[in-house]
Amino acid sequence: MEYTPQQLNYFRICYIAFNLVPEGLRNVFKQEWNFLYVTTPLGEWKDIPQNGSDFYNNETGKSRKKNARYFATIQKGNTAEWDCSCLLFAILFSDSIGTTLSSTIRKEVDVLRQVRNDIAHINEVELTDAEFQNYVARMIAAFTSLNLSTDEIEDVKNQSSFPTAEVKSLKLKADGLKADLKAKNEEVKNLNSDLQLTQDTLQTKQEEVETLTQEINSKVESFCSLTFKPPHQIIRRSNDVTRIKIKLEELYNESKGAISTIYLSGIPGCGKSQFARQVGQEVYDKSLREDEGLTFVSTLNAETLDSLADSYFNLAKQLGVTEYALTNLATSTKVDSSEKIQHLMRFISPKVKQFSAWLIIVDNVVDLSMVRSYLPPTASEEWGHGQMIVTTQDTQSIPFNSPYTYHESLSKGMHPDDAVDLLREVSQISNQQQAEEVAEVLSISHLPWQLLQSTCKQLSAMVPLIMVGQNTWKH
Repeated sequence: MEYTPQQLNYFRICYIAFNLVPEGLRNVFKQEWNFLYVTTPLGEWKDIPQNGSDFYNNETGKSRKKNARYFATIQKGNTAEWDCSCLLFAILFSDSIGTTLSSTIRKEVDVLRQVRNDIAHINEVELTDAEFQNYVARMIAAFTSLNLSTDEIEDVKNQSSFPTAEVKSLKLKADGLKADLKAKNEEVKNLNSDLQLTQDTLQTKQEEVETLTQEINSKVESFCSLTFKPPHQIIRRSNDVTRIKIKLEELYNESKGAISTIYLSGIPGCGKSQFARQVGQEVYDKSLREDEGLTFVSTLNAETLDSLADSYFNLAKQLGVTEYALTNLATSTKVDSSEKIQHLMRFISPKVKQFSAWLIIVDNVVDLSMVRSYLPPTASEEWGHGQMIVTTQDTQSIPFNSPYTYHESLSKGMHPDDAVDLLREVSQISNQQQAEEVAEVLSISHLPWQLLQSTCKQLSAMVPLIMVGQNTWKH
């Protein structure tokens, strides 16, 4: 097969780059090693395994890890087995030699590295005369500066033909170098990907730190969160509220730092929720008047686990739990309501300890045995010194009264004085004595809340008769 002059230029430059340059670099490496270590315990480089072990042990752990694929060959100690990549690393970038290399040697070795890389990136297997002469001149200048013989380079420079077998060998070496460079490019690409991942992770952590800093610096204040007032007319159950407030205070004092609970039970419509709301408002107002320190009153809708989870989210926000933590939990599709409640309770429990006292109204409990495990545990001190009022129809699951609990049924009706007040307000009976007598005759105080209101409204139509006199309405 006949080769063109441009192809011969390519083959000749490959021979210099892949045969003669490595040999020159081996001499440079041994000269630099012997210059630094011949008078030390490491001794002269003799291309033996001990030399390779000494080189490896003399490198830092970072260098060993980063250049492990080079050390697999270097540790054998025989520089004849080292390719250009190994030699360039050992001279330019190793801890043993690269850190003390003179600027002149570093510059000229780097010229050889650049020429070698340029040749490896040539796409076509050919080289113009001008390109060939330029590369050869650069390598001869580098060899001369490094005190290396240039005789063989001059011979190849003047050569006009090339044996086919040797050309094939050089092409294989060139292909190997290209594969090596491709692998390096992949390593760089992977490093860039890892760097981007690290930067993204760092940014996420910085956002977490900023959020936590805001949480730490946020000011904790007292608050009161109660259910909305109903659209219909209601009356303050002053006597009943006062009685439950006194019971709350007794339980608070007797519990000595633990959680105490009052259960309010009764049939639907008996006024449990509104009664608990009135108690909660009274407790909060009293705390503010007497300046008892930080306090809060909050309401949890415990009709279902979903409604309870929503209520806990609102409480967590009011207590200052970070939006970052709550948003991640709220948007998670892998966590059901029960798991969300457990997570929220872990967020909330350390927050409530900042309050000197607190009251949580657990409203609309249908299944007390199911809900109980998702509430602050009665008699526990892990949530600080707080109290709960639980409204429920599930009387069978209410525990017996203990130093930490109290149960009152609202099915028996209102306190007589409160019933009379409601009667006067709704029926418009202005005479106190007449209102008391009507309430006694109709046993109003024993009526359920909704029926009581309905009865009082109906009595408003009887006001003219009532005003005629006591004997008229009695009969």
